[in-house]
Amino acid sequence: MKKLNQHLLLAAAMMLMAGSAYAQNTTTLSQNGSSHNSTTTQTGSFNNSTTRQNGSTQTARVTQTGSYNTNSNEQNSSNAQSATVAQQGTYNNATTSQNTGTGALNSIDIAQTGTGGSGTSNNATVNQSNKFTTGSTVSVTQNGQSMNATVSQLGSSNDKATVDQRGVSGGGSGQTATIRQGNNGQSGVSSANSTAYIQQLSSYSQQATISQVGDNNKAYSYQNDNAGPGNVVTTTQAGIGNYANTNQTGFSTVATEGTVSQTGDRNTAYLDQTNISGAPFTSNSYGRITQSGSDNQARLKQNGGNNNHATINQMGDQNLVQGLGGAGTYALQGGGSSNTLTISQTSAAGGPGQTAQVSQMGSGNMGTITQSR
Repeated sequence: MKKLNQHLLLAAAMMLMAGSAYAQNTTTLSQNGSSHNSTTTQTGSFNNSTTRQNGSTQTARVTQTGSYNTNSNEQNSSNAQSATVAQQGTYNNATTSQNTGTGALNSIDIAQTGTGGSGTSNNATVNQSNKFTTGSTVSVTQNGQSMNATVSQLGSSNDKATVDQRGVSGGGSGQTATIRQGNNGQSGVSSANSTAYIQQLSSYSQQATISQVGDNNKAYSYQNDNAGPGNVVTTTQAGIGNYANTNQTGFSTVATEGTVSQTGDRNTAYLDQTNISGAPFTSNSYGRITQSGSDNQARLKQNGGNNNHATINQMGDQNLVQGLGGAGTYALQGGGSSNTLTISQTSAAGGPGQTAQVSQMGSGNMGTITQSR
C-alpha cells in the first residue's frame, strides 16, 4: 500500500509539472468611465489577455513572455489614449484598436521579440480610429523572421505610422508590413499631412505595402542592409502633393520589385534600386512608376547589374522624369547589360508638354521614350 501511494504521489507531481510548463492564463478587463489605467503581465505560453476601456484618458500596458500568447486591446474615447504591448517569444499575436470618435494625440506601441532578441511568426494588427483623428502615432517593432504587421489609420491628419522589422545582425526573412492611411473603403474619409514609414532589414523575402488617400502625405519604404532577393514594395497614393520614397538597396539586390502608383497633381515618386558601394550586383529587378495628373515628378535610379527593367508612365500635363537629385539630374539605368527602360508620357491636346531627362549606360541595353498628345 505504501509503495502504491508513492507511485500515486509521483504521478501527481509529474502532472503538476506538465501543467505548469504549458499553463494557460486568461485575463479579461473591462473599464467604463474616465482616466483608466491597466497593467497586465503574463509569463509562460498559451496566455490570453483582453482589455476594453470606454471613457477618456485611457492607458493600457501589457507584457507577455513566452510563446503562442494572444493580446487584444480596445479603447473607445474622444480624448487621448495610450496602449503599450511587449511580447517576447514566438507565435504571438497582438491586436490593438482605438475607435469611435477617438481624439488627438493617441499612441500605440507594439514590440515583439524573441528569446535572445529574435522571434518567429509574430503578428501585430493595429486599427486607429474610424473617425477623424490628429497627431496620433503608431510604432510596431518586430525582430526575427516571418513577422507580419498591419496598421490602419483611417480619417487622419498629421498622423504617423512606423513599422520596423529586422532580425539579429540584419538577418531574418519573410517579413510582411502593411500601412493604410485614409479611406480604407470608407467613402469621403481621407488622410492629410500624414507619414507612413516601413523599414525592413533582412537577407531576403520581404513585402512592404503602403496605401494613402488624401493630400500632402509621405510614404517611405526601405529594404536594405543585405536586402534581397525577392523583396517587393508597393505604394499607392491618391491626392495632391504626395511623396513616395522607395529605397531597395543592399549588398546584393536580386529580383526586387518596386512599384509606385500616384493619382493626382504635384506628386513625387522616388525609386532607388541599386547596390551599395562595392557590392557585386543588382539584377533581374523591376521598377515601375505610374502617375496620372499634372506637374508630377518621377525620379529613378536603377544601377549596378544586368537584366533590370524600369517602366515609367505619366498621363497629364507638365510631368517630368529626372534623377534622384531633382532639377538638372538624369534618371539613371546603368552599370550593366541587357537592361530595358521604357518611358511613356501623354499630355492633353495642345499641351503643355512633358520632359524626360534620362541616362542609360552599359552594353546591350534598350531604351524607349514615347511622348504623345
